[in-house]
Amino acid sequence: MLDFKRLIDKLRAERSLSAEELRQLIDGYDDETLVYAAAAARAVTEAHFGDGVYLRGLIEVSSRCRNDCRYCGLRRSNRRAERYRLEPEEILAACAAGYRAGLRTFVLQGGEDPALTDALLVPLIAEIHRRWPDCALTLSLGERSDASYEALYAAGATRYLLRHETIDEAHYRLLHPDDMSLARRLACLDALRRIGYQTGTGMMIGAPGQTAARLAADVAFIARFRPHMIGIGPFVPQHDTPFGREPAGSVRTTLLLISVPRLLAPRALAHSAAGFVVARDHGPGDPRPGGTATRHPGRRKRGDAQPLALRGAAEIRHLRRQGRRRLRSRGGTRRPHEGAGRHRPPPVVRTRRLRRPARRRTRKF
Repeated sequence: MLDFKRLIDKLRAERSLSAEELRQLIDGYDDETLVYAAAAARAVTEAHFGDGVYLRGLIEVSSRCRNDCRYCGLRRSNRRAERYRLEPEEILAACAAGYRAGLRTFVLQGGEDPALTDALLVPLIAEIHRRWPDCALTLSLGERSDASYEALYAAGATRYLLRHETIDEAHYRLLHPDDMSLARRLACLDALRRIGYQTGTGMMIGAPGQTAARLAADVAFIARFRPHMIGIGPFVPQHDTPFGREPAGSVRTTLLLISVPRLLAPRALAHSAAGFVVARDHGPGDPRPGGTATRHPGRRKRGDAQPLALRGAAEIRHLRRQGRRRLRSRGGTRRPHEGAGRHRPPPVVRTRRLRRPARRRTRKF
């Protein structure tokens, strides 16, 4: 029987495993391996980042998208999706609310909306940087031209998250329409790194067509690319997509694939969020595979003036109301991509003895 703990120890010591070792680990891990990998990853995390919790303010700038990805509820052919696009004034107001709440990292993300041109984004980013120079600004706006990436970087954006989703060509074609290509996605990632962004990539766990071998190839790609940020989360089926009836990604495998990249890239910023997702595994006797994930609707109520634009502030308010911890914001004017702290996240909000808020009811898709 393969000694999975030995593989974890090797990964921690050498920061690498062969493709076959990765496949065997992903395909055959057990609960003991999962706990052992998590403990090793936690030790590495605390050695480099301490025990702080770093919060980011995610601003969903648009739900419009030109693409037709088969797993995404924002796909252009989804006629049931609620569409909106925030005005620059709304985005600035969301940043102001986040800053007052103690956030020092903002993320502008959304679908690949053709209306989000450089003419709109460049002055907006410059204004955000002017008003809050001690904040980091991350973009997650999909594939753009090299010239666009350069203009946004020059305006003050410092980070860019663009998940590769899968490094397997056939799997990429299964998940995306014919007018998208893996080669184009990888070229964008190379351009972002060349321009100077702190660049992030990642994948969904449990997407239709995914195998242990394909996941192992994704992990190997992350090891080669050495991103500054790694975004990993479970596949969550959206009922208005072609994959709406597919099973959700396994939470247990997601946890393993959060630990493994941490051991591969100790200084990377590892994001374990997957939008408004609350995921849980079933008991051993439950016939459903792996785990389920439910998504908070995250939509504006009919008649509301604005969509839900900022994530994070509500959680901070909840913690303050409960009085269970002291929130401490630390500023500073050095831009986070300069100097020796290049790989370290800005210490935004630090919490100790974090307790989970009461479970919310979520709608199951």
